[in-house]
This record gives sequence, structure tokens and C-alpha cells, in this order.
Amino acid sequence: MDHRFQAFLGITGLAYFWKMYILTRNLINVSFMAAPPDDMKNLKKPATWENLRIQDPFPSKGMDDSLAARMCETENCDGEGSVFAALRTATIQRDMTELYVMVYNFGVSMIKLSTGYYPALWLRTSWASENLSVRAAYFFSVDNFITASWLVPLYVTTSAISKHAELGAKLHMGFFKQSMKASLVIQLVNGFSFLPEKVRNFGWIMVASGVYSAVLVIPMTVILTLKQTFPRARDDHIGKNLKRFAETVGFPPSDIFVGPRVDYPEAKYSNVLSRQMLFYNTLLTDLCSTPEQVIAVVGHEIGRRNVYYCFFKEVSYFIELFGLSYICMKTLENPVLYNLFGFEVWNDVHPNILLYLSCIHIWPILTEVASCCRSWVLYELELLADDFVCSVGYPLSLMMGILTLAGTSSQYPIFDDPWYASYCLGVPTVQERLERIEERLGIE
Repeated sequence: MDHRFQAFLGITGLAYFWKMYILTRNLINVSFMAAPPDDMKNLKKPATWENLRIQDPFPSKGMDDSLAARMCETENCDGEGSVFAALRTATIQRDMTELYVMVYNFGVSMIKLSTGYYPALWLRTSWASENLSVRAAYFFSVDNFITASWLVPLYVTTSAISKHAELGAKLHMGFFKQSMKASLVIQLVNGFSFLPEKVRNFGWIMVASGVYSAVLVIPMTVILTLKQTFPRARDDHIGKNLKRFAETVGFPPSDIFVGPRVDYPEAKYSNVLSRQMLFYNTLLTDLCSTPEQVIAVVGHEIGRRNVYYCFFKEVSYFIELFGLSYICMKTLENPVLYNLFGFEVWNDVHPNILLYLSCIHIWPILTEVASCCRSWVLYELELLADDFVCSVGYPLSLMMGILTLAGTSSQYPIFDDPWYASYCLGVPTVQERLERIEERLGIE
């Protein structure tokens, strides 16, 4: 076995084991939490489960993504402590599903890479045609079919052991989607093969710029549309205080809007190409006991602007797209990588095969590393946004607001381990935020 191939298997295994370690660490942390922290008494109030939720990793369109609420419906949550039990059970279900799928994806990758699956499949395509393009198309189709067929017994197994088998079904499709996405990327790169060589050498820049432009224009259009749809902050007591606070910290009051009432409290700041808006919904104002709590929660979103939260996300996604496009162009007809995937005579293999395999096995690893780095930076920026609210005189109100909203959305995780929160969710846990504010106030 080639030493480069061994190194590649080792890096692949390391990437998967790192994510599985984070998930396992979080699962253990949640499983052994027997009671909520003492300073989260609101979790013990009856009937608050309607506003508490743990999001499904990949909710189906049109389906309520509140796994905790559905768990409560299943277990009839109606007494003290049942809210905590439902949230913990929902979190465990989420982590087990993600861990199960990570193990599955790791197993599929290792089996395909270490058994000579891809070279063997390529040899089997010779009966279909002598044309390399036809053989490549057959290769993609058969590999996608085999990958999808492996999902059937796994889905049946998940259905038998889980109350929420649809979560597993959504996640199991991840590896299959990678194969399909790789097939589509190949068609895009094929278009560059007809361009002059000098233009083709910069094709990856054109792809990244084009996709990135679309990624920016669409949300910018959404922001402009929502600003015409949502009503501006009201002139009631809370609205006036919010506008006064915004003027104090240099945020345009005209960019604050009241969003639609949904099943969870929300305040959100968005900024794309200098088109910004901040909206909050009425459920947030109903849950917060004082206007100062609303100001503190909304002020946290303004703090995101001051720490360039949205700008960093835009830049990080651009770098990711840039990297994908670069890899697509550099992997074509690369003999080193052909040997890496087990092909002995690379001249007899269609160049798109390597591109296909790179999108399936190399790019996900780089994406995982980029995602962890991005989540960690966003995690730190969230804490800096809290520091901003504290610096303008609302630390106690922010603490009470965080306690009020604990568990209501993925922005306020209760049970998750700090490692999982920082490297996967990109947000600090409620406990971490409270401890940081207490440290600023000098509370032991």
C-alpha cells in the first residue's frame, strides 16, 4: 500500500474521529446531567415546554423542527421536572443520531478506500462501452446506486430503535448527497474544458466569484424585501426604549423591525453588502419580564454588528467556495491523486473520476476543518457581543434575558458541552455566557 495512501487514510480517520469524539463527549455530558443548573429555575415551571426546543439536525420541510416539543407530546410533559427530562432526552436523541451517521459515513469511506472498490468498479464499466466518457457516466450512476442501497438496512434499523427515525433518514442521505453533488460539479467543470488554456487556469476564480455573487445577491434581496414587509419598531414603551438605545450605540432606529410571531422568541441581526436589518418578534417581548431584558437581548444582536459577525461569515464562506473551486481545477489529470485512490494506470481512467472522488473524500474533510474553525470564531464573537451589552450598562438585564430564553432555540443551548457548542454549534452555552457576565461583574 502506497505511503501517501496510508497517510490519506490516516487523515480521513483523524477527521472523523475528531468529530465523533466531540459528539461522544457531548453525549456523555448530557446523559449524566441529572438536574438543571440551580440558576435556571424557569426550566422547572410547568407548561414551559411549549417554548423550549432542541432543533432537529436536518428538519424536513414543513415539519416542526422542535424535537423537544414532540418529545413532550410523546411523554405527556405536564409536571415539574418533565421539561428538563424532555429537553435532555431530545438532546440525547439528536447527538446519538449525529454520532450514528458519522460512524456510518466513516465506515463507508474506509470500506471504499481500503478495499480497492473504486478501481474494481472502474474495471467493471469496460463492458458498457470503450468510450471513457460513457464509462465515467456509468461509474457515477452505479456508485450512487450502491451508496443509496446501503441506506435501506440502516433506515430499517433506525426505525426499529428510535422514536424519531425520520432524523436518521435525513442524515443517512448525507453521503449519498455528496456523491450526487460531486456528479453535478463534474458537469460544471466540464464546461471549462472547452475554454482556452489561459482562461481555464483561472476558471476556479470565475466559479468562486460567480457562486459567491449569487450567494450574496439572494440574501440581500431577501433583506430588502423583508424591510418592505415587516413593520418598524412600534412607538409603545418597549419600542421607544429600543429606539433610544439604538441611537445611543449608533445603530439606525429605522433598521429595527418587528418580525412575525413564531413558536419561539427571536431577535436577529442580518447584514449583506451593507444592507442591514434587525428584527425581533412579539413572543420575545411577551416572555421577557422587563423592557430592559428586551433591550439587552436586542443589544446583543447590535453587538454582532460591532464585532463584524456577519462580515466574517461572508468571508469564511467565500474562502470555502474559493477552495472548492480551486480543488476542482487542480485535481483534473493529477497522476499523484490517481495513485492515491488506488488506480494503477491513470492514463486509462477518465479525468472526471478523480474530480468525483476528490469531491466525495477530500473536500468533506476540508469542509469539516473549515466549519470547526468558523464555529469557534463565531463562538468567540458571540461572547464579545455579550461584552458589548455589558459595556453599555445592561449586564444584569442580559443575564435575566438569557435565563428567560434558555433552551428556547439553538442560540441558547443548555445541556451541550462547551467543546460541542464551540466547534459544532458556534454559540456558547447558557452557562458559559452567565459565568462570563458574572466574572465581569465580580460575582463569585
